[in-house]
Amino acid sequence: MRRLTAVLLLIVAAAGMTALSAQQNPTFRTRTDVVTVNVSVTRGRTPVTGLVAADFEVRDKGVLQQVDEVLLDTAPLDVTLVLTGFRENLREEHDTGLDVAAALRSRITPADRLRVVMVNDRIRGSLVQPDFQIPSRQEIRQSIPGVSVVDGLFYALAWPVEPGRRHLVVAFTDAWDQWSTLDADRLPKLAGHSDAVMHLALWASPIGRGDRAEIGNAGAGAATFSSTSLQIRAWEETYRPIVSAAERTGGTFRPAGSATQALEQILEDFRTSYVLRYAPKGVDAAGWHDLAVKVTRPGSYTIRARKGYEG
Repeated sequence: MRRLTAVLLLIVAAAGMTALSAQQNPTFRTRTDVVTVNVSVTRGRTPVTGLVAADFEVRDKGVLQQVDEVLLDTAPLDVTLVLTGFRENLREEHDTGLDVAAALRSRITPADRLRVVMVNDRIRGSLVQPDFQIPSRQEIRQSIPGVSVVDGLFYALAWPVEPGRRHLVVAFTDAWDQWSTLDADRLPKLAGHSDAVMHLALWASPIGRGDRAEIGNAGAGAATFSSTSLQIRAWEETYRPIVSAAERTGGTFRPAGSATQALEQILEDFRTSYVLRYAPKGVDAAGWHDLAVKVTRPGSYTIRARKGYEG
């Protein structure tokens, strides 16, 4: 993405990438010359191929823009895999997450890069080298006082990506946060400043089957864990903002189900999405830019794209 994005890197201190300081005000600093928008176009569940610039209509702050270039999966990927919820009652999911990390490494090309971010009461992230050993299962056999889901997701979204590469964040989580310094309600706005597309796979939720329609489709098919009404309300305070953050980037949320299958679906969705580029005209460069993307070719399509960007 040629939007030049410099990120404040004081998100996590040198002391093991711990939680954000309450005094910090995490932001993304951006300068916009060319706007790049990742767009997924499907008919039913089938990706729509063969679209060109003339097939897209992009409005920036309501003003129609000229799409200068449409690319389809030409740029190398930076994939950030986030594994959260490292608590005693989710050990099976932790083990599965480590298997997903190994599977993901086998599904990316030599030009792609993989980062693994482990989130519990602290945040650890590292770039996976060809000889990198996926963290041992023994490392999570410990009592964890809290989980910093929101801080971890922000850390993943804010990871700097070089121009000319695409950033995909895949987070496996139960959306349960007990430890973050960053307020969950701020995450959607911050996500809107990131160049990444974030997809969420939900390990589990504390809600019963009858409540899932109200909570959203991410609950359907996810495992449940026992909780009180108070705990459910606390869970929703994190769950709703992180789902909103994913949608704001143009990503999805789904039950983890088969973790490997979920991963394959997310990668397929991302690799078959279009990359639109345009130089904004007729709009004030400063402030938040709402984006609206349509396909002008006749037919019924499902279109998913980022909701906007910061000028």
